[in-house]
Amino acid sequence: MLSKYFHLEKNDMEAGKVDMSLFISALVADLKEQYEDVRIEQTFPGGTLGIFFELYIDGKRKFAKTHRYGHEYRENLLQEIEIMSLVYGDTLDIEKVDVEIGGRHLIFMIMDYLFPASGLIEPKKIRECIEHYQRKLYRTHLTVKYSFRQVIEAGGESLGVLYKQGFFEEKMYQRCKESLQRVGEQEYTEVISHGDLSNVNIMYTEKGMPVVIDWEDSLMAFGEYDYLYWLTFFSQRKYYSPALLENHDIDKVWGTDIMALITLVKSKMSYQNQSYKNNKISFQERIDEIYKMIV
Repeated sequence: MLSKYFHLEKNDMEAGKVDMSLFISALVADLKEQYEDVRIEQTFPGGTLGIFFELYIDGKRKFAKTHRYGHEYRENLLQEIEIMSLVYGDTLDIEKVDVEIGGRHLIFMIMDYLFPASGLIEPKKIRECIEHYQRKLYRTHLTVKYSFRQVIEAGGESLGVLYKQGFFEEKMYQRCKESLQRVGEQEYTEVISHGDLSNVNIMYTEKGMPVVIDWEDSLMAFGEYDYLYWLTFFSQRKYYSPALLENHDIDKVWGTDIMALITLVKSKMSYQNQSYKNNKISFQERIDEIYKMIV
């Protein structure tokens, strides 16, 4: 989330100017120095910061990811490669390739092809995925770029902007403000968190093992952060109930405070890129749903 948040704050249009054909030809030329047959099968719609390819290398189906122009985008992908290697390197073939394109050096991550989930991903499975990578990353000396403190700061900025633009009534504004204050006063034990855990970021190997991808937003937070973040997506609203958080040993007030914080940041980004115009409910209604889990 934070990489996209800061990208929108900078309004970095230069990072979005990418010649896809140039990327493809440079990657193929580099790989052909090592392999006999290299074929790009298709490209995927790029994310905010990433560019994706499906390719075959000597008959093996692979997935490639690179970054848009800019040092910080390169660093984000290097961080992702390091984390993916630590967590899944014993079961996936993950390779880092440095390619020079037009005088600039770009990093490509090439890995075994993964498949999307065939159905709904239940909360229990999400918790299992989180526990798996937290065990792998526990006590590593890895440092990540972002912190939960930055999420809190972004939440305060987001609340101010959304209130000023008339998206929140005074009562909701004050309630969100109180939530942010409580979150800022809370102490927590830091762990490496994914930072943008959604259903689309959970893929599967041919043997059905879940793999969490897209670690560009990883941050130092706390053990429950990724699960609470996952719950803030529209597709998870069906799980909301007063017992939801307590069933997972999460304090209801604290959990809803965190979810409100995350939703505030997401809402500001939605306002900035104008995607909120397609929403079926307002920002205020969205956060009110979260608070209603406290009864």
